[in-house]
Amino acid sequence: MQKVLSPKINQSCQWSEASHPVQIHAAVLGSQRGVVLGRLEPDKMAPTRIGLADLAVMGQNLALNIAEKGFPISVCNQTTSKVDETPERAKLERNLPVYGFHDPASFVNSVQKRRVIIMLVKAGSPVDQTIATLSAYMEKGDCVIDGDN
Repeated sequence: MQKVLSPKINQSCQWSEASHPVQIHAAVLGSQRGVVLGRLEPDKMAPTRIGLADLAVMGQNLALNIAEKGFPISVCNQTTSKVDETPERAKLERNLPVYGFHDPASFVNSVQKRRVIIMLVKAGSPVDQTIATLSAYMEKGDCVIDGDN
């Protein structure tokens, strides 16, 4: 049952693999829509299956692994050089379907509806800030997975 209408986390679960604990939070977000403003024209690409916010080493490698398995992925980061570098790396290494977006509206709108966006941002207030930023463009039923980096 999903009844969350704000960018608050409504479910969480914990597990551990060996000695590496990981915490995942999933949030189903309320409705609001944004405007597509991105570098890529929406009519020139099909919506991706998943989005990933944060392109540090772990995020960039996860995006490449997802794309390598055949799932086109949209990526976004506060550092614009990372947004440009990741799709370039994907193209050079294996011509993978990785698409970079500089602004949150175009990033969110590039993911097909009933959106799934993974966040790998630093724990604490950056998580709340990222959820607040992305949720402004997300709709009821969209999901954010916090990888709690």
